[in-house]
Amino acid sequence: MLSEQDLEAALEHHAQEGIRLGESLVALGICSEEDIVNCLASQYGLPVVAAKDVVASRDALNLISPTYAVRHSVVPIALNDLEVHCVISDPLDVRTTDEIESMTGKRIRISLATYSAVFELIGKFYGIQQSVLSSAVDGDFTVGTEPKLKVVEGKSKPKATKKVKGQADREDLLDVLKKASDHGMFQWGSE
Repeated sequence: MLSEQDLEAALEHHAQEGIRLGESLVALGICSEEDIVNCLASQYGLPVVAAKDVVASRDALNLISPTYAVRHSVVPIALNDLEVHCVISDPLDVRTTDEIESMTGKRIRISLATYSAVFELIGKFYGIQQSVLSSAVDGDFTVGTEPKLKVVEGKSKPKATKKVKGQADREDLLDVLKKASDHGMFQWGSE
């Protein structure tokens, strides 16, 4: 249960940092990610999944690019003729769910997981090392060959070795990965 003091501190942090209230509660150590996800799941009547229990079909994963998955913190795990089932950490991210419905022509069904669990799934299913994802999320990383990439015969490796920091630079990493993928320099692996 939140005390009035905890809530006031979280609201102040939320206003100062420009982040969601739940993120402030976690950042201040008042709640865990699991507490926030369970609260949202209860509020919206959605199931919660643990990363260790999730199995994904290759057909579902191929619906969106790894870049899109990282950028929007979403992992498609199953699909049928009518719907695509995705794991997401923010049930209020209507823009992303609408985009996926538009891209796939299917209704979206979501399960919730913590932000950390979604990134664990992205790493597991798209073959990106956790250290790279963690650094991208933290905003302090070196763009380079850290992602687990399968180099395609006859193509050179992506050349990006600059040190980058912050949210805008996370976008730089995503752009580098997308350009390299678009040019056939690597394929995402899930070994």
